[in-house]
Amino acid sequence: MISGSATRITELGHAPADGESRVSAVVDGRPLWFASKDIDLIPQPEAFASALMLSTIHRSRPLEMDERVSATWIRNMDRLFDIWSRWWGYRIPKAAFGVREDQQPSTTASALAFTCGVDSFFSLLTGRKPDFLVSVHGFDVPLLDTVRMDAFASSVREIARETGTRSVVIRTNLRDHPALGPRRLWDRAHGGGLAAIGHLLSDHVREFTISSSYSSRHERPWGSAGETDPLFSSDRISILHYGVEHSRDTKLPFIARNALAQKHLRVCWHNTAEAGNCSRCGKCLATMLVLTEVDALEKFTVFDGPRVLRSRLDELPYLRNNMNVVQRIVNRGTLPRDIEIATLKLLRRSRRAAVIREYGSRLRAVLFPHA
Repeated sequence: MISGSATRITELGHAPADGESRVSAVVDGRPLWFASKDIDLIPQPEAFASALMLSTIHRSRPLEMDERVSATWIRNMDRLFDIWSRWWGYRIPKAAFGVREDQQPSTTASALAFTCGVDSFFSLLTGRKPDFLVSVHGFDVPLLDTVRMDAFASSVREIARETGTRSVVIRTNLRDHPALGPRRLWDRAHGGGLAAIGHLLSDHVREFTISSSYSSRHERPWGSAGETDPLFSSDRISILHYGVEHSRDTKLPFIARNALAQKHLRVCWHNTAEAGNCSRCGKCLATMLVLTEVDALEKFTVFDGPRVLRSRLDELPYLRNNMNVVQRIVNRGTLPRDIEIATLKLLRRSRRAAVIREYGSRLRAVLFPHA
């Protein structure tokens, strides 16, 4: 019996339009779609279910659809639910999917989810060479931001040419769809969104690699993790997670001498400049500090350069998300003395700001307990 509160995926199909291969479904009465001009996408039900599973569980809603799904995917979901319950305390609603017989994969090719970031460059340069570099318009870069996406896609095409791979761009309205829930939930849901891309490519690739955001030493509950990404796999596609042996500040020295990384590295998705890096935020500055350690910052034309680094450290009021990374850099004792002093001052400001935010959060909880 179908619950009235269930998230329903219906009308899954393939509908080419405007020169694009487009797969879509109706989710809670609204279209959810993925499209590409570079490759033919496959309307796999596991793609839509993977993309929406976390958000439906977060809202204690079962996920229902008419199409049958892989027995392998079902078994993996049971293990994934246990992890999500342990991490975030979710009570898993019952789900009833029709199950199909598992099939043999139709190819041995591989693809890498590619953002031009530190993690994906590290995977490209140190892992198995992929056949496809796959980028998504609608995840980090909003659908309406065509200027920045055009510059990003141009970078990926150049990298693909130079590495003998094939560039694929996929557009999607997933992050704008109401079924995904509030935007802050993307921190937990993005692993399923990335895995969905792999399922859509399952006629073309056997393995789809997602690069690690954190090392195994510093891993924490997060949407894309070494413990969870492989559990989005089905019989037709293996979702891999690569790079957990290294933290981001130890990955950077591996890519620092690479000319493509020097020209195309993007770490700052909040910036509106085509280069993709503001050279002012905490993430940019942490990256610039590591590149300073290995005497490579001047070669990275995507940043403003070593001459402004000290003033940018002084200008930043505080770090919100990169304190541990920056502290590890300082602890290594490899920065020039003036940069080290400016960085230590920034860390002190950041710790004071963190204490103030914590007190403010506790005060709001007391004054507005039901907010």
